[in-house]
Amino acid sequence: MPKKRLALVLLVFSEIIAGLFFLFFVHLHFTNKNEIEQEKKVALVSSEFTQLHNSDRFQYYTELRPNLSEKNQPSWLCHEAVYTYNSDGLNDRYDYSLEKDKNVFRIIALGDSFTFGHYVNTEDSWPEQLEDILNQDELNHSEISFEVINLGMRGFDIPYSVERYKRIGQKYSPDLIIWFESGSGFQRYVELLWPIIFSCVDNNEKNAADAISLEKLKIDYQHLVKCWISGEEFLIQKYSQKTIETKLDEFLDEFYLLTENTPTTFILFDSSSLNQVQKERVSYLKNRYKRFSFETIVQELKTEEVLPDGHPSREGHEKIAQSIHHYLISSSSLPSSTCEGDQ
Repeated sequence: MPKKRLALVLLVFSEIIAGLFFLFFVHLHFTNKNEIEQEKKVALVSSEFTQLHNSDRFQYYTELRPNLSEKNQPSWLCHEAVYTYNSDGLNDRYDYSLEKDKNVFRIIALGDSFTFGHYVNTEDSWPEQLEDILNQDELNHSEISFEVINLGMRGFDIPYSVERYKRIGQKYSPDLIIWFESGSGFQRYVELLWPIIFSCVDNNEKNAADAISLEKLKIDYQHLVKCWISGEEFLIQKYSQKTIETKLDEFLDEFYLLTENTPTTFILFDSSSLNQVQKERVSYLKNRYKRFSFETIVQELKTEEVLPDGHPSREGHEKIAQSIHHYLISSSSLPSSTCEGDQ
């Protein structure tokens, strides 16, 4: 398997496994300290910091609890990642008022764990770094200030991200939406996948609750990967990939209408990092959603820009932020700088 394809597969696995443990942990209503060996176990997210929001549409949609600080350090990570959740349950340094000042240009950031900033401090995620870059930009000679509000969530796909924007994002009246796609989310349908994985774990463990300790949740990594793979295969056999993508398109259609008056850009890794199926999917989406921009502009992350599990390091998030900033400047997506007296 070519190195780039292998790296992409690892990224997909790490993303879905992070989300899997996120939901699985909440599903069983237990907490732990996120101290888990890399080879046999993966990091969990405590239900102390999350809450389920069941509805007619979703059974497994979650949000972060507001005004909390979460610490995360699996044994393989050399630093402790600290996430600060603001009053609206966002992994963000600041609270943002719903009433936007006339001199504020507001950006909503959507995406999965690559946008959330899994395993890096809140201030080191690309939305936070982009906000700093924009406000320090020497080209900005106006009185405009920039806000980048991070709605990223670990393990989220298209349906959940659209729901998150509806529930939280649109009330902020953004001037621009940036949706960063890590590589797998355009074809992921976790609402259908979770119950299959839960069933797989329960059947193989006989009683999943018996495997739970109040101090640690011990689940074999390879077993979870096997459950995920079998779950994906089952979904493809039951629905076909085309049918799943058609279902996902229904949510994008909804998002398209929601953002009718808001410029929206999807940012992806460059085309050399995408496999043929993903390239075809992006091409299809470009043709279907003419008003959206799909930009394959982020170059493949280097070794020092990636954590051992495949998520971007602080340097990786900096590269993503710089790439997006360069695109925003070159595409004239930001408000023009003005001087006093100019009309």
